[in-house]
Amino acid sequence: MSAPEKTYTTGKITVIWKPGVCIHSGKCVQGLGPVFNVNARPWINMQGSDGLCAFMTYSRFPGRIVYTHTEVPKPLEGQGLAAKLARAALDFARVHDLRVVPLCPYVSRFIRKHAEYQDLVSSDDLQKLLSR
Repeated sequence: MSAPEKTYTTGKITVIWKPGVCIHSGKCVQGLGPVFNVNARPWINMQGSDGLCAFMTYSRFPGRIVYTHTEVPKPLEGQGLAAKLARAALDFARVHDLRVVPLCPYVSRFIRKHAEYQDLVSSDDLQKLLSR
């Protein structure tokens, strides 16, 4: 049995830790050191957040995951955060043996440019993706 889900919030930003889903906590620690401190208890410090948050939305279904939107606030643009999100999301799909449905334009472009992730997309979707 896995640990229960935990929610941390400041009103501006909410972090939900789901032990069965959050396999990339190392990426959170690297990207948001003031928020995620593995040496502290609790290890998520929401007061360290400036309220700005890059994120990706998705829906998960049996055997597949649909990425619908990626957003990076203007002050955070140009730091490669969208690419980090896309890479982490696609790595998650691979680890969990999920077929990717890239409805998000950014994720579609990312997959088009990074051949190492193209096997995650169905052959029909990949043909459409590469023809754009």
